Amino acid sequence: MTCKPLFSRALAEGVSPEDALERLIADGSRHAAAAQASVFAVGLDVLGDIDLPPSAALQVDRAQMRALGALYLAADLEPAGIISSVEGLASLTATGAIGLDLGPVAEPLHEFWRKRNHRPDPRERSAFYARLFGLSYGPVPADGIANAAFEGLMLEMCEAIYRLDERAARFGDHAPSANTARIRSAARNLLGNLSRAGGGVTPFLATELMAALNEALAVLKHPHMRGLFAARDIWGVIAGIQRRMRIANADPRVFVDRGRAGMSVIVWLADAAERLRTYGQPILAPGDPIIAFAVDWLQASLTISERHARASPPTPRPPAQGGLWQPHQPAGGGGYASDWSHLGF
Repeated sequence: MTCKPLFSRALAEGVSPEDALERLIADGSRHAAAAQASVFAVGLDVLGDIDLPPSAALQVDRAQMRALGALYLAADLEPAGIISSVEGLASLTATGAIGLDLGPVAEPLHEFWRKRNHRPDPRERSAFYARLFGLSYGPVPADGIANAAFEGLMLEMCEAIYRLDERAARFGDHAPSANTARIRSAARNLLGNLSRAGGGVTPFLATELMAALNEALAVLKHPHMRGLFAARDIWGVIAGIQRRMRIANADPRVFVDRGRAGMSVIVWLADAAERLRTYGQPILAPGDPIIAFAVDWLQASLTISERHARASPPTPRPPAQGGLWQPHQPAGGGGYASDWSHLGF
């Protein structure tokens, strides 16, 4: 069971890549805005005379997790070039290094450039994403701390979810409970990891970064931009800007598909948190839509991992930080083992 990749599905439905991407970013923006509103509501409770739902603390936890889902999408849209290409074009234009008739795009591009000091720059964004998700591209945080455990834990949970449908097909509606227990354990581990990696400012940063994505997308999808770069769609515009910047990039769509799937899984995890509190309560049923997103995340991540391995020579891992940041080690000691070495699908 798989979801059709975002842009293949959009094409089948007659939706442009720009509109499909706009809808995806809008989903992330809603999660970020809801999280920020929930944090504000609980913060105001100290003023008194404000009635909150009985499960307000749990709602804040869920809100934080949804904000992390939006940030996971933003992290995967980073190598896709949504923000960085507009930053690059604005920089080239501001310094006179490129002569283009920007026409109706000039004003929004100038506004985007004017706000550059009020949002995280590329290095700050990459370091922030590394602290949250341990991403393997971009600069590492200055303090060397990255959440190296995240990808392995996400892999374990998505694989456990994927195996649920596999076992249901083999055993019928009465799939062995051991696999449900594995999902529950993997979900608890991932929840703990993300809860410790995220912080109180997570919803605010998510809102800020989603706003930057929306502003960048508004520039990239303008019809005038397609004419400037002789592009058929937004990806052609990004590729044209990157050629002017003299940088090369791989097909960004796999990052978009992984970001979409990863955000969906993390948001599902936020909603499943309450079910984890009750032992024996079903956490997931065979055929649930989230299974398709888990499979999509696995497939996209494997593609990105293989692409990264072909493009980069092997490099030693940074020293283990322990605890939350401890990378997965194979049983019996030895060197680092790839998180994908035992995937088997």
